[in-house]
Amino acid sequence: VKAEDSLVAQTIKSQTIHNEEAISPAEQDFWQQHGITSVITVPLSTKNNNIGVIMAISTQKFSFNREQQEQLMIIANQVSLALENTLLHKETQLMAWHDSLTGLYNRNYLDIFLSVLKDNNEKQIGCMIFDLDLFKIVNDTYGHITGDVVLQEFATIMSKYTAPGRIAVRYGGEEFLMLGLNYQVEDLFALAEEIRKELSAFIFRTKEGEEFSLTVSCGIAVSSGENTTFKQVFAQADAALYRAKNSGRNKVIIYGLT
Repeated sequence: VKAEDSLVAQTIKSQTIHNEEAISPAEQDFWQQHGITSVITVPLSTKNNNIGVIMAISTQKFSFNREQQEQLMIIANQVSLALENTLLHKETQLMAWHDSLTGLYNRNYLDIFLSVLKDNNEKQIGCMIFDLDLFKIVNDTYGHITGDVVLQEFATIMSKYTAPGRIAVRYGGEEFLMLGLNYQVEDLFALAEEIRKELSAFIFRTKEGEEFSLTVSCGIAVSSGENTTFKQVFAQADAALYRAKNSGRNKVIIYGLT
């Protein structure tokens, strides 16, 4: 049976109830091989989407009378409403956890991520803080729309380097975090260097045809023991970032290394 010819497809397309009388010969043969003589399908839908079908089958002919059809319609309405609420909740949750401009995780999700880590002291956490160099000049020179494009492009670059146990967060403004679990500081340094180099090689073009490039500075710190809190690691990474910004920018510095 071709998918587009099936009873389910007809029901979804028309958004009306169908029974065995609408079954194609090929599908009818399939049901008969399994001893099914009565079939009814009821559409499931939300305000914006056709999401599925409820199907009831029977080995007896003409099993579904009008009352049973109405009961199935009531069930379908209840299921559709429940699914719509579930989808809405999921969409709302995604919006609450992600930055609307860049699509990266936001500070709400960061708080959740860190609260989970508190229950597992065996996890060593590495923190990389990235700050776009002289970003204010981009906004002042080319406008905030271009500035938004820059933020989105850097977020795209960061997303390439995420992995299980490694997340990217827009922390605020032009500041971004990448957190890595159980990584050696040398590995985080190499990762940050890749991100730094990729951004510095990227050429931005405005709608007016002007071209410019941008650099980023990064500070790195890694938890040193069971009693090290994220707040302490963040402060260390921030101190390393401060050194990077004040020693020429466009560089990666590890906390505690000269």
